[in-house]
Amino acid sequence: MDVVRIVPVPLSKEPVVLWGLRLKDLVWLAVGLAADLLVWPHHRRWADHWEAMVILSSGGVIMAWVRYQGLSVSEWGLLLLRHTVRPKLYIAK
Repeated sequence: MDVVRIVPVPLSKEPVVLWGLRLKDLVWLAVGLAADLLVWPHHRRWADHWEAMVILSSGGVIMAWVRYQGLSVSEWGLLLLRHTVRPKLYIAK
């Protein structure tokens, strides 16, 4: 009688989808593009278009690609927010 054993293979939680980015990173690129498209009709001069598009697109790119110690900018922001609102206990010596 043969015993069949199933060995689980650990998979990465968030697989790389495109250009080294995960799915939630691609959302930031899409948000930057959508913001560019929303701002585009509201400027009259080309210089205003260019400045606004560079600022919004670079914001999306920074949120998607910049990582520090394996965490993205949005994850660092959530950690900072959680640390800020967490109740603190001060023990007197």
